[in-house]
Amino acid sequence: MGKTVAYLSFWLLWVEAAGAEQEAPHEAATELDTVTITASRTERSMLDLPGTASTIDSETLERRLLRTIKDVVRYEPGVYVQNDPQRFGTSGFNIRGIGGNRVQMLVDGVRIPDSFSIGSFQSARRNMVDIDALRAVEIVRGPGSAMYGSDGIGGVVSFVTKDPQDYLEMFGRNHYQGLKLLYSTANDGFVQTATLAGRLNRLEGLLLLTHGEGAETDNQGRNGSRSSARTEPNPQDTRNLNLLSKLLYRFSDDNLLRLTGEATEDQVHTDARHLYGLNYAGRDVYRFLTHDRQARWRVSLDHAVKGLGWLDSLNWRLYGQRSRTRQNVDEARTSLQGEDQAVGRRFRYDQDMVGGEIQGSSGFDWLSTSHRMVFGAEAFRTGIAELRDGFLVDLRTAAATNEVTPDAFPVRDFPLSSSIRAGVYWQDEIGLFDRRVELLPAGRFDYFGLRPEVDPLYAKDNKGNQPIRQDETAFSPKFGALFHLTDSITLHGQYAEGFRAPNFSDANSGFVNFAFGYAAIPNPNLKPETSSGGEVGLRFQGDAGYADATVFRNDYQGFIRTVTACNPATAAGGCPPFNLLTFMTVNTPDPVRIQGFEFKGELRLAPIAPLFDGLRLLASYSYSEGRNLADRRPINEINPMRGVLGLRYDAPGGDWGSEAMLTLAAPKRARDIDFASAGAVFPTAGYALVDLTAYYRYGDHATLTAGLFNLLDKTYIEWEDARSRGTDPHAGLGGAADIRDRYTRPGRNAGVSLNLEF
Repeated sequence: MGKTVAYLSFWLLWVEAAGAEQEAPHEAATELDTVTITASRTERSMLDLPGTASTIDSETLERRLLRTIKDVVRYEPGVYVQNDPQRFGTSGFNIRGIGGNRVQMLVDGVRIPDSFSIGSFQSARRNMVDIDALRAVEIVRGPGSAMYGSDGIGGVVSFVTKDPQDYLEMFGRNHYQGLKLLYSTANDGFVQTATLAGRLNRLEGLLLLTHGEGAETDNQGRNGSRSSARTEPNPQDTRNLNLLSKLLYRFSDDNLLRLTGEATEDQVHTDARHLYGLNYAGRDVYRFLTHDRQARWRVSLDHAVKGLGWLDSLNWRLYGQRSRTRQNVDEARTSLQGEDQAVGRRFRYDQDMVGGEIQGSSGFDWLSTSHRMVFGAEAFRTGIAELRDGFLVDLRTAAATNEVTPDAFPVRDFPLSSSIRAGVYWQDEIGLFDRRVELLPAGRFDYFGLRPEVDPLYAKDNKGNQPIRQDETAFSPKFGALFHLTDSITLHGQYAEGFRAPNFSDANSGFVNFAFGYAAIPNPNLKPETSSGGEVGLRFQGDAGYADATVFRNDYQGFIRTVTACNPATAAGGCPPFNLLTFMTVNTPDPVRIQGFEFKGELRLAPIAPLFDGLRLLASYSYSEGRNLADRRPINEINPMRGVLGLRYDAPGGDWGSEAMLTLAAPKRARDIDFASAGAVFPTAGYALVDLTAYYRYGDHATLTAGLFNLLDKTYIEWEDARSRGTDPHAGLGGAADIRDRYTRPGRNAGVSLNLEF
């Protein structure tokens, strides 16, 4: 670790020296000019933040042939996306060891619905965005509750969709037509994106349609058997459709009204051959077909105005959003008595959201200080409904039943619920000593209310279970500081607190099964999860590039988990109220600490020698460690150390360019794994990957981009994918069979895209 820090310090000094030596006036300082809105709710340079954030723009998304949210963070330090290779695919983000619903995800400021999983047959996930529709992806690391309220204790990921102006300014005309074709060998995927944009006087419009088809994502497995020993990917047929439409009216350059409509749908058909053969209950499965469909629709109206007297800006937004998850399982098996059976399972999960937000900003000088304040309020209501249904048919007698052990369908795992959330926030950017020192205090007050509704279906399986109504409040402070030691060297840091309120399933998951002797009961004392953390970094920026090195530490309290609350076999006096093996969702008493180091930098080589004009050296590095402070057990969500080193070339004029990226990942050793809580998780080896991409622009209207990934055909497993095995009770049922290759990523694979614009 000491040598690594020394090398990175040398990089920082090199950036400073190169920038002072010579300027490269004709190179666009795109990274230095990049701004973020997510991190501070105001336009602020990425390199002028007290914390750590990243922006991945649309040009980078296209030139690296990024198609999934997992691809997007391929080279980002400290950010990962978990993937289930067997059926469900990508889920949500993990930032510095915190993931799932503890990372807030937004599309144009509107929250992406929560994920929800129960058992091994149902999993509603958060991969609900289309990459081609995005102008940028903004990632904020660390607690984000001071600006965004609940659910951001790990960080915030904000997806920003494109506007008509993003296309119309390319040719300086009032119309634009585009067609993009992309093919990837990793999943035999073919994606087509058609775009129309136009302007009529003050009115602008955009219509973007993406359609994609593909198969299963390849891996390095070689066992193609129809059994739990299978390591080849399950056969899949994937289809996705995304529509983005926008209508804008410009009253003036400082007064814009925008109407947005968005619809996205993904469908995946899977032949789950790894579940064939004897299952965990001793039944012989000979067909297991799944159909998973996930859809999200959004309509929003927003208005942005600048220059309203003492208000520098005023923005408001109203929105409505619906999401639907439908997952079907059709299984054929032989019963314990040798009878052929057909089993069907149906899963429905719906979220409806309606809300609004208003935000203003104002700048002024007071005494010897300058101020830019941002303040606002938001409120939204979410309705959630879930249902599991199923049947079993004896294929010999055609007798049917709704009892599929251990369930008597239909079943609600939590009551129909609605939540109301509201918050007010404030931040002041204070400049001292001619802005050599900047202080950024911020705070937010939130209210959270949960209202369950007991319908006959929930009551059927929860006799005696009384759902919990909740009313919670929380205050989340944040304080950031920047000390500009010179024009190019900045010491930055921040302290932030966050919280995550219990959601619908945390508070009220319930089930009473007298036949099998267990129950899950609500917890009336469940409290929000909380976090507190700080980071300090040293940043260099100049004409030669930038470099940012940061150390961080975050403490988390009251993580919400499901535990065995009472076992009647060992509890004196039994387990009220049912005297059954009782499960309950609780706040775990043990605090968790995660700390680490991150680095990201870019060095333009032209100031060193004119021969290197157009060349850039890219680098990133992340290291984290996490422990339960009570018993020192490791935290499995922590990813191994990873570093990226890249070389990029852009020809003068931007007609062509290329990029080579080397990724180095450390192993995940057994001593860093908590096997007791992770189930069947196994250690993973370190690996080195080489990726190559290149683009060529023919005139103003055609761009060809190609990429070769995992050039050395390395067999490797990413730790975040290996962790998905611990959630699958079917994993490893092949006895002594080694199924680790089931979780390998694709070998050598290629992608190519053609973008036509007129």
